[in-house]
Amino acid sequence: MKQETNTVQFSEIHGKGCNDIEVIERILHGVVETVSSKLRQRKLKTTEISIRLVHAKSENRLPLEFTFSIKPTSSSMMIYTEVINRFKEHYTGGGIQGFTIQFDKNIVASA
Repeated sequence: MKQETNTVQFSEIHGKGCNDIEVIERILHGVVETVSSKLRQRKLKTTEISIRLVHAKSENRLPLEFTFSIKPTSSSMMIYTEVINRFKEHYTGGGIQGFTIQFDKNIVASA
Protein backbone atom coordinates (compact mmCIF):
# COMPACT_ATOMS: atom_id res chain seq x y z
CA MET A 1 0.00 0.00 0.00
CA LYS A 2 1.45 3.33 -1.07
CA GLN A 3 1.66 5.99 1.62
CA GLU A 4 0.27 9.34 0.58
CA THR A 5 2.40 12.31 1.51
CA ASN A 6 0.70 15.60 2.18
CA THR A 7 2.99 18.59 2.29
CA VAL A 8 2.15 22.18 3.02
CA GLN A 9 4.97 24.65 2.53
CA PHE A 10 5.32 27.80 4.62
CA SER A 11 8.04 30.11 3.38
CA GLU A 12 9.73 32.84 5.36
CA ILE A 13 9.01 31.26 8.72
CA HIS A 14 12.47 32.40 9.73
CA GLY A 15 11.97 35.91 8.35
CA LYS A 16 11.77 39.07 10.39
CA GLY A 17 9.52 38.86 13.41
CA CYS A 18 9.67 35.10 13.78
CA ASN A 19 11.06 35.59 17.27
CA ASP A 20 7.54 36.71 18.06
CA ILE A 21 5.65 33.76 19.49
CA GLU A 22 2.37 35.09 18.07
CA VAL A 23 3.66 34.70 14.50
CA ILE A 24 4.65 31.11 15.20
CA GLU A 25 1.27 30.45 16.85
CA ARG A 26 -0.53 31.71 13.73
CA ILE A 27 1.53 29.43 11.51
CA LEU A 28 0.89 26.46 13.80
CA HIS A 29 -2.84 27.26 13.76
CA GLY A 30 -2.88 26.95 9.96
CA VAL A 31 -0.98 23.69 10.15
CA VAL A 32 -3.40 22.27 12.73
CA GLU A 33 -6.33 23.14 10.46
CA THR A 34 -4.63 21.18 7.66
CA VAL A 35 -3.92 18.18 9.89
CA SER A 36 -7.46 18.17 11.31
CA SER A 37 -8.93 18.21 7.82
CA LYS A 38 -6.70 15.31 6.71
CA LEU A 39 -7.70 13.29 9.78
CA ARG A 40 -11.39 13.74 9.08
CA GLN A 41 -10.93 12.87 5.39
CA ARG A 42 -9.16 9.63 6.26
CA LYS A 43 -11.63 8.67 9.01
CA LEU A 44 -8.80 7.49 11.26
CA LYS A 45 -9.52 6.22 14.78
CA THR A 46 -6.43 7.70 16.39
CA THR A 47 -3.16 9.04 15.15
CA GLU A 48 0.05 10.45 16.48
CA ILE A 49 1.21 13.91 15.58
CA SER A 50 4.90 14.63 15.83
CA ILE A 51 6.10 18.22 15.81
CA ARG A 52 9.71 19.30 15.40
CA LEU A 53 10.80 22.94 15.54
CA VAL A 54 14.38 23.77 14.60
CA HIS A 55 15.98 26.85 16.11
CA ALA A 56 17.76 29.31 13.85
CA LYS A 57 21.31 28.30 12.97
CA SER A 58 22.74 31.17 15.00
CA GLU A 59 21.26 29.53 18.08
CA ASN A 60 23.12 26.59 19.56
CA ARG A 61 20.03 24.68 20.69
CA LEU A 62 18.53 21.28 20.08
CA PRO A 63 15.32 21.07 18.05
CA LEU A 64 12.06 21.07 19.95
CA GLU A 65 10.29 17.77 19.42
CA PHE A 66 7.07 16.48 20.90
CA THR A 67 4.57 13.80 19.96
CA PHE A 68 1.03 13.24 21.11
CA SER A 69 -1.98 11.12 20.18
CA ILE A 70 -5.24 12.61 19.03
CA LYS A 71 -8.61 11.29 17.93
CA PRO A 72 -10.37 12.54 14.82
CA THR A 73 -13.32 13.45 17.03
CA SER A 74 -11.12 16.10 18.64
CA SER A 75 -11.97 19.54 17.38
CA SER A 76 -9.27 21.48 15.60
CA MET A 77 -9.37 23.96 18.50
CA MET A 78 -8.61 21.15 20.98
CA ILE A 79 -5.73 19.98 18.80
CA TYR A 80 -4.46 23.53 18.37
CA THR A 81 -4.61 24.16 22.13
CA GLU A 82 -2.61 20.98 22.73
CA VAL A 83 -0.02 21.97 20.12
CA ILE A 84 0.37 25.50 21.49
CA ASN A 85 0.57 24.31 25.10
CA ARG A 86 3.28 21.80 24.21
CA PHE A 87 5.08 24.42 22.15
CA LYS A 88 5.05 26.96 24.99
CA GLU A 89 6.32 24.30 27.42
CA HIS A 90 9.39 23.71 25.25
CA TYR A 91 10.06 27.02 23.48
CA THR A 92 12.89 28.99 25.06
CA GLY A 93 12.89 31.99 22.75
CA GLY A 94 14.97 32.89 19.74
CA GLY A 95 14.30 32.51 16.05
CA ILE A 96 12.91 29.40 14.45
CA GLN A 97 14.68 28.17 11.32
CA GLY A 98 11.92 25.81 10.32
CA PHE A 99 9.62 23.04 11.39
CA THR A 100 8.26 19.66 10.40
CA ILE A 101 4.89 18.30 11.43
CA GLN A 102 3.88 14.78 10.58
CA PHE A 103 1.27 12.19 11.38
CA ASP A 104 1.28 8.51 10.56
CA LYS A 105 4.89 9.01 9.45
CA ASN A 106 3.77 11.28 6.60
CA ILE A 107 5.01 14.84 6.61
CA VAL A 108 2.04 17.17 6.48
CA ALA A 109 3.87 20.45 6.89
CA SER A 110 7.44 21.59 6.74
CA ALA A 111 9.38 24.77 6.31
